[in-house]
Amino acid sequence: NREYCELIKNKLSASGITVIPLYHPYEDTNLKDRVYLANWYHNNVCPGIYISEHSNSTSNHKAQGFQIWTSKGSARSDKYGNILLKLYEEKFEMEEYLIEESPEDDIIKLLADDFEDDEEDHKESFYILYKTKMPAIVLENLFFDNFEDASVLMEKWYKEKYTDLIVEWIKQIV
Repeated sequence: NREYCELIKNKLSASGITVIPLYHPYEDTNLKDRVYLANWYHNNVCPGIYISEHSNSTSNHKAQGFQIWTSKGSARSDKYGNILLKLYEEKFEMEEYLIEESPEDDIIKLLADDFEDDEEDHKESFYILYKTKMPAIVLENLFFDNFEDASVLMEKWYKEKYTDLIVEWIKQIV
């Protein structure tokens, strides 16, 4: 995750976009501290958007794909997430996978039409999403506990293509 964040930060900085990393280069920073810093910068330095870059995992190690999570009721986060999802699908020519663990056969199902609000992002009350004072989005960049996704995550071509995509997206929304 940190490698992807550094690539994105460097590309955005080279484009003249200010990026404030809320993570330590090698130690974990707890959620409360990251949210506090984000809100402080947003209120005292300049308004922003909170983007949390991750790779996902599940208990059965079979899920694959890219996911976007936004806070419930945030129209701007939803708008930004939908823009990114469309860019991702165009660039990678794949559909978004949503996780559903089936009790019968323990498989992951593709649930492209299973959205409660006609939006293509997921809604959750993650601390980062509901405690930040600005639009916030959690990106789940493939599944690191799935061999196929993990292999792709380590490929240089994917790192470049994905980070270019995120930079293109951020340029569109700021």
